[in-house]
Amino acid sequence: MLEKAAAKKLYDTLIESDAAAYLKQNSQKFDDILCLDVAEYMKDIEELIKLCYPARLILSFEKAPDDVKTYRLSPMGRYQHNPDFVADIFEKAGYKKVDHHALVLRQENGADVDGFLFIGSDA
Repeated sequence: MLEKAAAKKLYDTLIESDAAAYLKQNSQKFDDILCLDVAEYMKDIEELIKLCYPARLILSFEKAPDDVKTYRLSPMGRYQHNPDFVADIFEKAGYKKVDHHALVLRQENGADVDGFLFIGSDA
């Protein structure tokens, strides 16, 4: 995937790394961090969200069924998260303002995959 991206010559830098590991090791500060189609592959997103603070964080995730209070592994092999659980993580990380929007992330086998987009900031 990175080879294809590099061939397009659109990026100054391409890095292959676990997101949380990269943020732990990197002393660079970011104004904005965009995590789309990332949380579906992470059981525990709390560490990632904490490591992103204080940057504005834009995070998408699949919505867990209403009876799931935290997260679960879906039958399709991706993690789904409860939006209230995610909102609590944003608050614990220090985000003062958290906007969220329900949306359809994609279609899978002809059915909508419901999700959320969360935007956390200090402003």
